[in-house]
Amino acid sequence: MTTLYVIKKHHELLRLWQARGVRDIHLLHVDFHDDLRGLLVDRRRERAYRTGVFRECTSPPDEGNFLAHAVLDGLVRDIHWIRGRIGGRAYDSSIVLYESDWAAIPHRLAHAFLQRKEVPLTFRETIYEEWEGTDENAYLDIDWDFFASVELSPKGLYNRFEEFLGRIKLVDPHEIYFCYSPGYVHPSKKEFQRAIEQLSEQYACSPIWTTSHFLDTLPETKPPRMKLSPKNRIICYFRKQGFF
Repeated sequence: MTTLYVIKKHHELLRLWQARGVRDIHLLHVDFHDDLRGLLVDRRRERAYRTGVFRECTSPPDEGNFLAHAVLDGLVRDIHWIRGRIGGRAYDSSIVLYESDWAAIPHRLAHAFLQRKEVPLTFRETIYEEWEGTDENAYLDIDWDFFASVELSPKGLYNRFEEFLGRIKLVDPHEIYFCYSPGYVHPSKKEFQRAIEQLSEQYACSPIWTTSHFLDTLPETKPPRMKLSPKNRIICYFRKQGFF
């Protein structure tokens, strides 16, 4: 039987896994963002390690790096990241690095020279429109910003979720984590509540709220868009041209 957890902010999932002793899971990560900031993923070797040239990059868990912590701590060993054509690494200034990125070269050299710690990780990134909707033995992690990001039009927001719901009928997850991510989405509390109900019906389960009915405390106003520095605007421009 599938268990559905409803989460306010995504990094709360790390605490949930730690409290429950989760280890070595295969995560189907449906998200506008990678949530792996500070990690370099060598997809060919199926290994991962912290970025950093003169010293390793370390920072407390937050919404943008909680998955990096989960990987390094052995909680997650396989990630299949599903993201839309609008979304992904080109839309963030701080991102996961791949072994093929130009920006990864100094980090790879420092890692090899200093023989830093690395961990096993199988990693795939798939554009949603190219995904067949199947993933065996997965833990399903859904961020509401995949459907309702402020970078997307609010029109058709719920239609995007319903189309997704029809597609994942081929997925039989061990657990589902459904995160609202206030600050990253259009005001859509009613739509999110309706989505919870549909997920509960589809998988015949009752939602477990990690923060009791947090939707009642959230404002109805649209969050301000994050302002990028001139440097980060240039970086994101080149990433959208395919240069990483």
